[in-house]
Amino acid sequence: MPCHVSSHWTLLVCRQKEQCWDFYDSFKSGRHRSNLPDLVKTLYEEVSEALPADIIMWPINEVPNLP
Repeated sequence: MPCHVSSHWTLLVCRQKEQCWDFYDSFKSGRHRSNLPDLVKTLYEEVSEALPADIIMWPINEVPNLP
């Protein structure tokens, strides 16, 4: 899921098989990451019939070494 915050794009990837999220952000600011739990909750509320309920509790892993 592409995420746009303050003229900066990031990417949140749901890995259902592994039951986790991968977060891609070329900036190392915690500002972008701080909104992710609310974003996941909103996503679940919008498409709850397509996703398992426990996605809200899945860990969010930051992908390192991005350009």
